[in-house]
Amino acid sequence: MTAFKDAYGAAAKLKAPPSLALQHATYLNALKQYASASQEMVKIGGDGQEAHLVLAQKLSFAAAEDLLRVGDVLWPAEFKPN
Repeated sequence: MTAFKDAYGAAAKLKAPPSLALQHATYLNALKQYASASQEMVKIGGDGQEAHLVLAQKLSFAAAEDLLRVGDVLWPAEFKPN
């Protein structure tokens, strides 16, 4: 969780050019989603409810999709590993 928060803090300090403002915001949102997913995964240890894992998976999937979209803009026509 700390890693995502630290990455968010560092990335938020970067000043993206106006042409990449949307991608910068999308990247920051993905980091927030990954941090939230991590928090959800930890919660299952406290109450044992699998719903935390389901939500974590949804958050992680949404973040991964956002990062793919950012990558499409930054590196068009590049191979994207699975």
